[in-house]
Amino acid sequence: MRTVLLALHLLSSPGNAREFPIGLFGVGLNVDLTEVADAGFTHILSASGRPEDQAALSQRARRTGLAFIGFPSPSISGKLGAVNASAWYLSDEPDVNGEDPAEIRRQASRVRSWDSRTPLILTVGAGARAADYAPSVDAVLVDWYPVPHLPLGGLGSEIAAAVAGVADKPVWAVVQAMDWRDYPQRDPNKPRTGRFPSLREMRFMAYHAVVNGAAGVFFFELRKRSRDGTTLLDLPEQWQALRTVAKELRVLSPFFAKGSAARLELAGLVGRSWSRSGRTLVVLLNPAAEPLPIPAEFLSGDYSAAFEGQRRTKDLFPDGVMQANRTLILLR
Repeated sequence: MRTVLLALHLLSSPGNAREFPIGLFGVGLNVDLTEVADAGFTHILSASGRPEDQAALSQRARRTGLAFIGFPSPSISGKLGAVNASAWYLSDEPDVNGEDPAEIRRQASRVRSWDSRTPLILTVGAGARAADYAPSVDAVLVDWYPVPHLPLGGLGSEIAAAVAGVADKPVWAVVQAMDWRDYPQRDPNKPRTGRFPSLREMRFMAYHAVVNGAAGVFFFELRKRSRDGTTLLDLPEQWQALRTVAKELRVLSPFFAKGSAARLELAGLVGRSWSRSGRTLVVLLNPAAEPLPIPAEFLSGDYSAAFEGQRRTKDLFPDGVMQANRTLILLR
């Protein structure tokens, strides 16, 4: 047990984690960035597009060790020294909003005319459309918010589709950390539905995305839009669920960023393994609606279940099965 804990501590060093971004949308000037950094996040996205707000937030982020992602505008072009951005967020769901890929290319060209060094990113709502917009940017994010009305595996499926279409650029997942009831409903004739995802659901969405090829994980979002001035930091139960998942990803990020990865062929379960520095990480998930058996090789004494008391797998699962939408993280 001490060996596993020591390995987790060493693998979570800040110098290694930045290559697998763990980001948070909707961060405003009133937010305690130290608490955000301590939760495991490496990147933040501004809640405001105003140049003066972005300049102030980016400087605070830099002092806290967080990378800042901002919104480009002509008024910022002359203030690059003030807005210390690690990337520019070019467009949000252009596929959903009907923006032609040619228009996105023109927007990217305009930004690069005054800042040729800073990477450009955007988010698509459907993974299959990532290939249409990827030529204009340096990384593509995919968002998919299924709780409570759609299967949890939807985000991972969209990530897989994006990765298949965007072979040469990183694909980052955007995990739901919001309640649909806090946003306007597109179809007022449909019943109002929504709730904040549970820790179990958030873990599943994040790790299912990584298993399907996500090279980074972001969460939407910190601010609570239905309550002015309120963020998840003001809602301890929701913040703790989000913080738990982000912290886990930060600890394991060196495996995701630098490990040798292999997709696991399993009956029913889905999973991937990463090997690095003599250690092996295995992530298993059950996307089915019913419990499924865990392969015997992962029930052996060689594996310990990370983040669950570092117990042996066979002690944690004495019946040898995983419940629906369960995530299992193993270290050997």
